[in-house]
Amino acid sequence: MSLIIEYCVTVYLCSRKYMGEMPCISMDKSLKLKMGTVAIIGMVINDLTIIDIAKKANVSTATVSRVLNGTGNVSPKLRRRVEQVVAEENYIPNIFAKGMIRHSIQTIGVICPILLDPIHARYLSVIERNLRSHGFNVLLLCNMGRDSNKSPYLEQLLSKMVDAIILVGITMEEVAHPDSFVRAAAKVPILIVNGFLEAHNVYCVYADEYAAIRDVVCMLFQKGYRRPLYLYDTWTFSGYQKYNGYMDAFRSAGRDPDPDLLLRVEDFPEEAEMPEYYYCVSHSREIMEQALQRGLDFDCVVTADDILAAGAIEALRNAGRDLTRLPVIGFNNTFVADCTYPKLTSIDNLPDEMCSLAVSHLISVLKKKNKMQRLITPYRLAQRDSFVL
Repeated sequence: MSLIIEYCVTVYLCSRKYMGEMPCISMDKSLKLKMGTVAIIGMVINDLTIIDIAKKANVSTATVSRVLNGTGNVSPKLRRRVEQVVAEENYIPNIFAKGMIRHSIQTIGVICPILLDPIHARYLSVIERNLRSHGFNVLLLCNMGRDSNKSPYLEQLLSKMVDAIILVGITMEEVAHPDSFVRAAAKVPILIVNGFLEAHNVYCVYADEYAAIRDVVCMLFQKGYRRPLYLYDTWTFSGYQKYNGYMDAFRSAGRDPDPDLLLRVEDFPEEAEMPEYYYCVSHSREIMEQALQRGLDFDCVVTADDILAAGAIEALRNAGRDLTRLPVIGFNNTFVADCTYPKLTSIDNLPDEMCSLAVSHLISVLKKKNKMQRLITPYRLAQRDSFVL
């Protein structure tokens, strides 16, 4: 329904060919169709402009503009007159009309795969808060991680006249086939949080998760552990970086990685009758149980996500394994790390710092102050009971 309203409003505004005048949406309490108006689902589009507001308030259009936009100095007396007319007319400035004049509607589109994922929710919280502090609104789309084709989502955001688009993560398939992103980036800047894609007008801010996994596995080798099992799931850019970090840790130690130590939790099936969070925990537990049943030899566990680590710990405890002698390390340092027993040591990719930097970088791109394509942020190891250096 909102799409119909916005489409009709846009067509109406274009047909009226307002140039410097700012049309508005006025709520007509009686909902009766008036001369010179168009009714759209309980709303009435009036011909009222800031020129009309200025005449009714007996002030200049510049004064009306300053009052509406909260800019410049306006005397309390004139401000009250303008505000009174605005209230009487139920005046609501149309952001699309304003955007046509300013070439900006102060809105950033955000595409996120899974809202229920704790780390994604944290990303979005920080992104929205930082964008709002810069005067931008957020238009959020979620594909639930099940649709690898983001072209429709990109096109939908572009149709809303957003100033830029932020992507939370990116899959390796999308990196290999970036055509839809290239087309969208020809119109507005695209910023990828915790992902990388090399293309014009695409900017990326991501944590050094390759170094995080590599360094942790190397630390385990230095402490005498020899067979670290790696439990992972998604094949995103982030997942690919972690996987390569694990493999290169073996090579830097002069050893060949053992493929038996690589255990993957399959992607969340669309037909699953449980939330993805529970699926990941239960499936990682099952995979670990199967590894124990077939006698897989490993002396420590590194995982790509705290949720996977939670399932692994449960399986190890049920099997009677001594977790004081078998380190388990998670990733993302979410609330899950404090809910396991023992409490989970986890790699923290510092999402607050990463997302704050991403928004600051995007603002500088929009202001044409910075065109650096990629920024890489650090990590830290949040130590708890499951592994202590």
